[in-house]
Amino acid sequence: MRIQFYERTAYHLSDQPVPSCFVRLDELFDQHFTTFEDAYSHPCVVMAESLCGRMADVEMYAFLIEDARKRHTVDPKAEAKAAILTRSFWVGYLGAGRALLDVGAAVLAGLYGLSLSTATTTFASGDFWHQLVSSQPNVHRRYHPLRLFVTEFMRWTTESA
Repeated sequence: MRIQFYERTAYHLSDQPVPSCFVRLDELFDQHFTTFEDAYSHPCVVMAESLCGRMADVEMYAFLIEDARKRHTVDPKAEAKAAILTRSFWVGYLGAGRALLDVGAAVLAGLYGLSLSTATTTFASGDFWHQLVSSQPNVHRRYHPLRLFVTEFMRWTTESA
C-alpha cells in the first residue's frame, strides 16, 4: 500500500516533482506495510515523513525567495516590498534548513542507535560525531565531509536569529 507520506508536506502544494529518493522510499514501504497503522507504527516511516517535510520546507522557502525577487523587482517602487519579503523568507529558509539538519541528525541517531541526549542529537555536537564514528565508521565517512558546511550553516542560523 502506497503511504505517500510526501503528500502531507509542502510538496503537496508545489508544481515541482517530489524528489525521487522519497518516491523510491515510498515504493519500498509499499512492499512492507499493508495498512497506515502498520506503517506509522514503524519509526522509519515517521523519520521519512519528518525528513521529507523539512526538505519540502527548505524548497518552499527557496521558491518564495526567488518568486519575491522576480515578482517585485519589475516595478522600481516595489523594491522595498521585495526586500522585506526576501528578508522574511530568508529567515524562514534558515530556520527550515536548521530543522532539516536537526531531523537528519535525529534520523541517523535513531537508525544507528546512538545513545545521545536530545541536546546532543545535532550535527553541531562533537558527541554526535564521536558516537557516529565509533559505532558506524562507514556512515561517518559518508557524512563527515559535510561537517564544515553544516557547522557554518548552523552558525548562520544562530547569528541570523
